Amino acid sequence: MKLIKSIVVLSLLMATANSCFKDKFENELAELDQYLIDNSITVGPTSSGIYYIEVKEGSGPATKGGDEVKVRYTGTFLDGEEFDSGVFTFFLGYGQVIPGWDEGIKYMNEAGKATLIIPSNMAYGPNGRGSIPGYSTLLFDVEILDIL
Repeated sequence: MKLIKSIVVLSLLMATANSCFKDKFENELAELDQYLIDNSITVGPTSSGIYYIEVKEGSGPATKGGDEVKVRYTGTFLDGEEFDSGVFTFFLGYGQVIPGWDEGIKYMNEAGKATLIIPSNMAYGPNGRGSIPGYSTLLFDVEILDIL
């Protein structure tokens, strides 16, 4: 009997947790949709859900998986609050950065600038990281400084 009660309680807790996660995910999508409307963004998402907006076409070679790239970036939330900025060097496609960066940076050429809008499923997911809460869509203004 205790086992049955435990299973019922566990099932109720899981259903509540799933509902909570679903609500947070739906809220994130609604905020993203509103951001796209408010900012007249008409590009569609990639198959993974990120938005790639080219600001300046790069004059150098195209990036490709395995390249070591040097990127200047500013990261903000949808409300414009900056959470990080700097210059970062990494190997493209090796999982050294969030999946949205690995995907978005591969569309760029050296000296190019773009804005990446990255939903949480391609960033830090439901758990977040540091000052970034879970279910946060992130915006990154990125520039390819160099392909090393």
